[in-house]
Amino acid sequence: MVFLAIMNLQARIDRYKERGFQQLEAEILVLMEESAAALFGSFPDHFILFGGATLVLFYESPRLSRDLDLLASPSQIPRPEEIQAAVRSGIQPIAEALGLGQLEFRKDIDGPDFVKQWVIANEKPLFSIDLTRIGGTVLETQVVKKAIASAPEKIVATPSANYLLFQKCETFLGRRHAESQGRLRYPSPTHAWSAAGQQSSSTPRGLHHNEGDRKRKHRNSDSKHRCQTLHSRAPPSFTTSRF
Repeated sequence: MVFLAIMNLQARIDRYKERGFQQLEAEILVLMEESAAALFGSFPDHFILFGGATLVLFYESPRLSRDLDLLASPSQIPRPEEIQAAVRSGIQPIAEALGLGQLEFRKDIDGPDFVKQWVIANEKPLFSIDLTRIGGTVLETQVVKKAIASAPEKIVATPSANYLLFQKCETFLGRRHAESQGRLRYPSPTHAWSAAGQQSSSTPRGLHHNEGDRKRKHRNSDSKHRCQTLHSRAPPSFTTSRF
């Protein structure tokens, strides 16, 4: 039974490696998958999973994201200790199977509307878990259910691919406009990685871009043109609604 579980784990890692991710990146993405499954299982109907990680986990995006972004329901955001307990129970056995040892958690922000903490192994940050109520809501018609690793018992709620794409494009185009006006000189502190794949000043030590990021950089060289095209074709519901 344990052997089969390890084989399944390796198959999931290999699928990410086939998409161009490095070994450690692929392992982190699997840990993020299982963290999402654990949180949705422990706190039903509390979250919507959004952001760059959603594009990677479910929509074949080639760009690595280490932020597990969760939009919380109007109810109270679970306490950091509750988040930690749920995630630890879901991924500690996997971390040990991958040779990462005992996981630790470091809380960066603990506010009434935003909670951010890092999952750490061997004193190095693996990924962050970001819970927020800031920024509005996702249209109900644009929320879909996705299964983690094709497991029917591991279901998470996410915005549709189109909703995520238009939100990302709006962010990208807004940033480009600010840059052209000289109003944006540094990467946003709420993003660990900038649009160019560079590490931002707020990224914790240990999160350096690697060869895998550089190999994928050329695949996004036409992002501005594609986003402008998609944005011009977007229906009003996409261009006026925010996370």
